[in-house]
Amino acid sequence: MRFSELDPAEIEYMSTLEWEPLMIYLEKKHGIEFKDEFVNKLKNKIQNQMDEAGEKWRN
Repeated sequence: MRFSELDPAEIEYMSTLEWEPLMIYLEKKHGIEFKDEFVNKLKNKIQNQMDEAGEKWRN
């Protein structure tokens, strides 16, 4: 399942959760693979934005 396939009401609910409860929710509701994929994509997105910001700052 892709994150974009989730129900908008579920995404809204998930956005209200702190990190640990969110991880528990994702694992119980969608499985450990979905949770791990979510974490990895989020980490990659944050890292890419930090890299882009650093590059803009250097130039």
